[in-house]
Amino acid sequence: MLMIFAFFKIVSGLLYGPRLVISHVGGSVTIKCYYSTTSTNKHDRKYWCRESSFSRGRCQVIISTNHFTLQDYEGRVSIKDSPHNGLLQITMTQLKRNDSSNYRCGIGKSTHGLFAGVNLTIWEGKHPVTIDGLFCQIITF
Repeated sequence: MLMIFAFFKIVSGLLYGPRLVISHVGGSVTIKCYYSTTSTNKHDRKYWCRESSFSRGRCQVIISTNHFTLQDYEGRVSIKDSPHNGLLQITMTQLKRNDSSNYRCGIGKSTHGLFAGVNLTIWEGKHPVTIDGLFCQIITF
């Protein structure tokens, strides 16, 4: 069973997605980021990147809609853009403990433009996590 907890954050009122996603080693997650359907947003590059823990503001692109996939993630990550719905979906499979990090779903030529931050936390066990008093969305597969 896969548990995803999503806390939504609005970024500039144009792009939002889950703030926190929790899964387990070997599991899979699909992260949905929503954006306003302006002409620019519909046609710009979409990406999923991992923030550097050493260099503030740096984010290494893992996959993008211009047919790029970082070699270490090939076969484990996919991206799907639905511009008419303003929906960007990123799926990561075969999750590893070291996939735990801060990520961004974003729009634009660089990773400094419009983005929403996502914390992905991977646990060793498959036990569900509960967080009292906070809004959450739970998805099971």
